[in-house]
Amino acid sequence: MAADHHGYHRTSSSKDSNSIVVVGFSEVYTIHLQDLVPWSKCSLCWTVWVHFSHNDSLDGKSCPAFKIIILDEADSMTNAAQSALRRTMEKESHSTRFCLICNYVSRIIEPLTSRCTKFRFKPLGEEKIIERLEHICKEEDLKANKPVLLKIVEASGGDLRRAITCLQSITTLKGKGIEITTDDVLEIIGIVPDKWLDELMEVCKQKDYSKAEAFIERFMLEAYASSQIIEQLSERIIYSNELTDKQKALIAERLGQCNYRLLDGGSEYMQLVSLSCGIIEAYELS
Repeated sequence: MAADHHGYHRTSSSKDSNSIVVVGFSEVYTIHLQDLVPWSKCSLCWTVWVHFSHNDSLDGKSCPAFKIIILDEADSMTNAAQSALRRTMEKESHSTRFCLICNYVSRIIEPLTSRCTKFRFKPLGEEKIIERLEHICKEEDLKANKPVLLKIVEASGGDLRRAITCLQSITTLKGKGIEITTDDVLEIIGIVPDKWLDELMEVCKQKDYSKAEAFIERFMLEAYASSQIIEQLSERIIYSNELTDKQKALIAERLGQCNYRLLDGGSEYMQLVSLSCGIIEAYELS
């Protein structure tokens, strides 16, 4: 029985296609398709994939009898492209296997996922990320204590790449030899300070729509991302001991609606006003 195709569902902290190791072959032939055809020209890329899976040579290079095609960021493919890929997977199954790497497995159509063996990768543990950051600080002569590194790990959400980028950005702005503080981390990553979240909840508790609107106008001047405040509010609402389950449900529903509209290109100001109104409506139930 032929082996299944593979679907690798990674978090953003996981490695790219370099983490896939092919075993069981005396030789491994590697052809980087992105070196042959620009990724922006999807139709040409598709022609290359089909040609590679079907023929014995590509761009003058010999192809093995059994081939493995690794498609990174497969979740960015359109549904039409994924459907075409399904047909190719079926037609060339005697000689070719596909490895699909994605961040969001929900964006891969069911006909593809049903044909793949799934491997899911969790975010890196906190200790592993801190260990790596401490190693970088030692090698680069950076001054950052443990609480600062913990804040970087917390803000990066288990994403090692984002954590390293944050540390690099802070160092670029402040320069080497200057101690990194927690405030520097919050400023670089764009985390909304707790004082703004506290004030928003206090204003909404007063059930005054005019005050809520005035607060949103002041908050917008701080240039924080609206998606960030929605993300932080979500966690705060879930673990709140002041709100009832019904109030949490109403606020969570409004958070989801606002986040969807933001992703769809909606106005940040209007969505934050809508969010504050939703929180006020939840408090009015008490």
